[in-house]
Amino acid sequence: MNARTKRLVTTLLSTTLVLGAATGGAVYTAHVVNNADRTVDTEVWRKPAKDPYKSDTSPDLSVGLGGEGLRQKLLPAPGGWRLGPDEGQFGNDTVLDKREAVALLQSRAKATDTRQRREYREYIDAMGVQGIAFRTYVASEEDDQVVTVEIVQVENQKAIRDMVRLRRGVFDALGIVRDGPKIKGHPRARCFQAPKNSKSELDGMMCDAQDGEYMITLTANGPKSLDVKASADLLRRQLNHLRSPGEFI
Repeated sequence: MNARTKRLVTTLLSTTLVLGAATGGAVYTAHVVNNADRTVDTEVWRKPAKDPYKSDTSPDLSVGLGGEGLRQKLLPAPGGWRLGPDEGQFGNDTVLDKREAVALLQSRAKATDTRQRREYREYIDAMGVQGIAFRTYVASEEDDQVVTVEIVQVENQKAIRDMVRLRRGVFDALGIVRDGPKIKGHPRARCFQAPKNSKSELDGMMCDAQDGEYMITLTANGPKSLDVKASADLLRRQLNHLRSPGEFI
């Protein structure tokens, strides 16, 4: 990554920190609004009769769609979690192919000028992006914490390492974010929390990790009582699952 591209990516990452927090907050707010009236006319839940048309071997879609390839790398919603709200136009459980993934990454440079967009596109092309998978989760018990996990698959592993290192450098240089919890068993993963003295009623955390050809990013949003340890444990499970997708950890 040359100095010119590094400056561009640094600018984009700084913007992404703000936009990502805003977007995550918007997703969380939408989730709260959509569920605000669920306490009205509450009825006692009773287990429905067995559906005679449903096979006992049918996949449980409440934990995520099954599949192969990059989709298989996504962690099925574990105990204490369920699939969350839609992430913009993409839904809550999505895999983008190479063309779609490149288009999404390139769209993150829309706010830059023509020359910078061209340089950023060249950088994205050099990464050899193969696809993106993401899934949203919501804490089942409290229903007040929304988490998004994004996995980017590339051919150029050095580019991923550079991106992770640069993003962390940007956060450290900003000096306003807090270090988040450690990820047990994954010392190279790192988490950042929103400023503690923020006037916002929401809290947020972003974590990232790199494992071979994959860059994993987790964002969590919720009220000030955000359970960051629960989100960190979700990332731990995701990283374990990434290496052993046949096992539900």
